[in-house]
Amino acid sequence: VYNTVALVCSGTTRREQRLGQIEPTLQELIAMALVGRGDTLENLGRYDEAFAAYNEIEQRFGKTAAPALREMVAWSLLLRGGILVKLGRHHDALT
Repeated sequence: VYNTVALVCSGTTRREQRLGQIEPTLQELIAMALVGRGDTLENLGRYDEAFAAYNEIEQRFGKTAAPALREMVAWSLLLRGGILVKLGRHHDALT
C-alpha cells in the first residue's frame, strides 16, 4: 500500500517505474496533447487552465535531452508568454 501511495504522490505509474521512463514517442505524444489542450483552452478564454497545461510541459519534460521534446518545451514557454501578454502581465512574460 505504501509503495502505491508513493507512486501516486510522485506522479509515476507502475509502467514508468518498470521501464525507468516513458518511451520517447509516448513522451512526444503527451507533450503534443498538452500543447493541444493549452491551445484549446486559450481559444476558449480559459487562460489560467491553458497556462497550467503549458506549464505542465515544462515540468514534465524541461530537463530532457530529446530534441523533439526540447522543441515542445520551447513552444510551451513561448505560448505561456503569450498568455501573460494577453493578461497584461508584460513584466512576467519577460522573465
